[in-house]
Amino acid sequence: MKKKIVDVIVNSNNIIAVGTSNSNIEKQYNLLFLEYSKEGSLIFYDEYGNTVYNEYPTSVASDNQGNIYIGGYASSLNEKEWKSFFMKVSNSIKIITF
Repeated sequence: MKKKIVDVIVNSNNIIAVGTSNSNIEKQYNLLFLEYSKEGSLIFYDEYGNTVYNEYPTSVASDNQGNIYIGGYASSLNEKEWKSFFMKVSNSIKIITF
């Protein structure tokens, strides 16, 4: 299992880190989302991905309402197709939308 953090931000409430993880059964790379309190306690952890793509986040940002935005790219498993993605994580409930 391989995990890699690629970007971190500190907003008014928490520390947000994004990266990749291949901890799924297929060993594909999925987006890794971590949220920590300012004291360093893990608040939220999840992985997001599609079964036909490897997802690679490259940056994370937040707005003044506490929403989180993640940008990156995805490649097909045979790496013949590449797509960019932009996603939003709601500030109240951890919902990821592509």
